[in-house]
Amino acid sequence: MSNIKLHKKNQMKKTKHFCSRIQQRGVLHSTVDLAISYGIKKGDKFVLSKKRLKIVLYELDQLRKKLIKAVDQGGIVAVQNDGCLITTYRLNSFSQKLSRS
Repeated sequence: MSNIKLHKKNQMKKTKHFCSRIQQRGVLHSTVDLAISYGIKKGDKFVLSKKRLKIVLYELDQLRKKLIKAVDQGGIVAVQNDGCLITTYRLNSFSQKLSRS
């Protein structure tokens, strides 16, 4: 199972110091957002190394393959109750006519 969570835009406040450094160093805001989302937290830092980037890309590739298979199946429904999976079926297999009788 993938450890990847979908990336959300960073909502942290930015200091004037941060804004000037990001501009001076040519770092993109989107890259900082990625570091916060996928980097390893070490104290007060988020470290997104080249090795970690490759791991994240691999996990995203695996997730993409699973998503493509789910699209090919037409989507699915998973039914749960109190944290227990009860049943599952393909989304396009449900018949409205049969459910009303």
